[in-house]
Amino acid sequence: MNRLFASSVPFLIAALAAGCHLRKEDGEATRTSLLPIALIEPETELTFAFWNVENLFDADDNPSNAGDDEFLPAREWTPERYARKLDHVAGEIAAAAPNVIGFAEVENQHVLDDLFAQPSLAGQGFVVVHRESPDPRGIDVALAFRAPFELDGGDDAVHLHPVRRDSGPSRSVFEVRLRAGTARLVVLVNHW
Repeated sequence: MNRLFASSVPFLIAALAAGCHLRKEDGEATRTSLLPIALIEPETELTFAFWNVENLFDADDNPSNAGDDEFLPAREWTPERYARKLDHVAGEIAAAAPNVIGFAEVENQHVLDDLFAQPSLAGQGFVVVHRESPDPRGIDVALAFRAPFELDGGDDAVHLHPVRRDSGPSRSVFEVRLRAGTARLVVLVNHW
């Protein structure tokens, strides 16, 4: 399915566990909370999303990644098609306006940089976090976030947890620790 899932199950569970689910009842703000979220007003709506962007590859050959050979101009994956896909994905993200969004099936940091440089997303304050995983197809998972969240610990806030299958290495589980005020949120992004 090629649609963005706002508040998808993995992120919704993480959000609820961190106390990020805020709502108004009877005109009075209440917080469904296991942890206090400092510096977030009860009226603040937070959106968590996950999107399998289905092979978000650029049209450039990476000789060290045989998995990208399917996404080259010789195989009808052109710079124009790549630009259209970036525009479409960026438009959907801008419309959903998530605070945190996980991605599956991105080729590398370069495609994420291209995505968040699109006019509909540029200047919205997203921080993109990505690490290469050992997947033989060369596709990874990633995370982007914006206020009120920030990394909780700099580079130490980002970890890859290797996954090994009988067939060999796969995409790692991507752990990113975020903070909003004094509240902490651990986000796990995976796609097997």
